[in-house]
Amino acid sequence: MPNRRETTITNELVNILRNMRHGWELETEVNAFIRGNSELDALVIERGREPVGIEAKFATTTNAKNLIKQAETRLVYELEAEYHTSRKTLNNVMAILYPDRFKTMSGRDINPQLRAAEDLQYKLISTLGDTVGHFPKNGWATGTVGDIANALHVGAMPNSQLEQAAAEMELSIDRAAYLLEDAIVDHPAIGTKIETILHQEVFSKDKDDEEEKLNIQTLRMAALIITDAFVFQSSLAGKAEMESVRSLRQLLPTIDYADVIADWNTILKVNYRPIFEDARDLVEALATDDRLVKPILTLLCEAAKDLVDTGIAQIHELSGIVFQKLITDRKYVKANYTLPERCSNDCESRPKLASHCIGTADTPGWKHHLGTLPDLSEGSASNSRRVSIRC
Repeated sequence: MPNRRETTITNELVNILRNMRHGWELETEVNAFIRGNSELDALVIERGREPVGIEAKFATTTNAKNLIKQAETRLVYELEAEYHTSRKTLNNVMAILYPDRFKTMSGRDINPQLRAAEDLQYKLISTLGDTVGHFPKNGWATGTVGDIANALHVGAMPNSQLEQAAAEMELSIDRAAYLLEDAIVDHPAIGTKIETILHQEVFSKDKDDEEEKLNIQTLRMAALIITDAFVFQSSLAGKAEMESVRSLRQLLPTIDYADVIADWNTILKVNYRPIFEDARDLVEALATDDRLVKPILTLLCEAAKDLVDTGIAQIHELSGIVFQKLITDRKYVKANYTLPERCSNDCESRPKLASHCIGTADTPGWKHHLGTLPDLSEGSASNSRRVSIRC
């Protein structure tokens, strides 16, 4: 059987993607630019969002390098008027690598095999101002057509909306951290418990200081981890084995400490320990101060719900932006974190888990996070710090 061209596979991919999101318009082999004769393999357009180009090749080392270069050359080109949405230029390209087996696959098998494939490689290449960014930064994400659809949805998100969501989330995290700071002054036991949970100092004293100071970065970290758990709870509520777990809307507006602990204990019985165990322990630490726990839980649950309501809860850029703003102590980050470019999950019975991953439980292709991958098998517990950067 003769080798198939990538365009044949891309045409089938586009046929699948067309039905995955209402409002998408997709074209293949598009001459979309005002100047030059560069042709995109495909273009995804949605009203109110940025257009995203698609460039695809079969997976070889040479093709991977060339595909990235090719995608980068498409950025910032002005689009024909018919392709204008929220922007007039192309600022996002999704590069896709097809497994080698598709080269010799019969035509009738391509569509069902694409739908079943879990080893499609992809990388989102974007520009903001004069800067070109890759996600993942190194290597490629691997997943399904559904993961690619999520990634395309992410790529089309206007940067201004990402930055606004990040700013709003940062404000909530800061407010919670300062509430914690005030409470710890009266209840030092809360700070001691947080130190034990996070393996990071809450109380610190420089050699020239006579009194201990509170480390606001650690308190921000605690607030971020709790918010992260609420975001993930939103995607788990009502699913198999978690039918009793409440949605964030059901928790609010009169959030109750006992309800949160009950929901997270239910989730922990299924597993998801890396996301919820530390978050639960932190909430239990907050309960040392009866006046503190409700306002902080309300604040962080509302922040999580606001993020979910935007539809960008699974977006890796957002958690990355927030994390970089909140955690400014680079020495601490270097000492306590590693950055795997792609984390895989070896818990086959729960194949779609992630560690402190801001996102949904069914988007495995975006499980990239700042941290180490813990053992997710039953009965294990990891002391390594795991915070989402992504997802």
